Amino acid sequence: MQQYINTHESLNLCTPRGGFQRRVPCPLSSSAFTNVNQQGLYFNDRAHIFKFNTVYELPFGKNQKFGSGTTGLVSKLITGWQFSTYYNNSSGEPNDLPGNVIQLKDPRTPGGGWDGTTNWKAHQVAGWNPCVLRQTNDGAIAPQAHSLAKGCGTDWANYAWLQTAGYAPRYTPSRSGQIRKHRAFTMDASLSKMTQITERLRVQFRLEAFNALNHNFFGRNNGFITDPNNANFGTMFPNQASDQNGYPRQIQIGLKAYW
Repeated sequence: MQQYINTHESLNLCTPRGGFQRRVPCPLSSSAFTNVNQQGLYFNDRAHIFKFNTVYELPFGKNQKFGSGTTGLVSKLITGWQFSTYYNNSSGEPNDLPGNVIQLKDPRTPGGGWDGTTNWKAHQVAGWNPCVLRQTNDGAIAPQAHSLAKGCGTDWANYAWLQTAGYAPRYTPSRSGQIRKHRAFTMDASLSKMTQITERLRVQFRLEAFNALNHNFFGRNNGFITDPNNANFGTMFPNQASDQNGYPRQIQIGLKAYW
């Protein structure tokens, strides 16, 4: 009996720098006048990646723990079975941040009907506190109408975002590790059997399942809405996700001859 197990865990941080924006002497923003570049997480940065794969010969048949004394047809039926898996689990990519806002507090704090946790199985998935104050071009500040409708109230302490006036520069980086998209999780599995027909001829049967657990993933091409004027700010709809994110469970059967 042979068994092979391989695991891999990696911790990553990728923060590119480049691209000047308008004059803002703020460490989180960029300024061509002070020679400061924009800096933020790379769009496909994944903080944690865990991979696991194994190949396991089932202990049945010739020279195995069970059924080693069998012969003839029975021996051919139970000998040569092998099971293998490939498992991948990684954190989500960082979501884009709004470009025309100032973060007033950690956007992961509860508010506006959001309890601070992301329920990826919901019809409308919320990723952050949706309470937005808006600054008009004359300097006046008031809550967004959709924020009031969500129960953010008139206490500005409940608000996580300030939408700046139209003439204001950008204060936020492109992305941060605070808000991430859907994590990538998948497991592939296969069951195969090798049968020796003659001295030269062998036949292999394979049953393979890709995304065997049928886990959905919509975090590659879809993220939370970043327009603070949108009533769905900070949310996403999985049923509208691109079909390029991943694929549902796929099962295939194969037969291969060796001679």
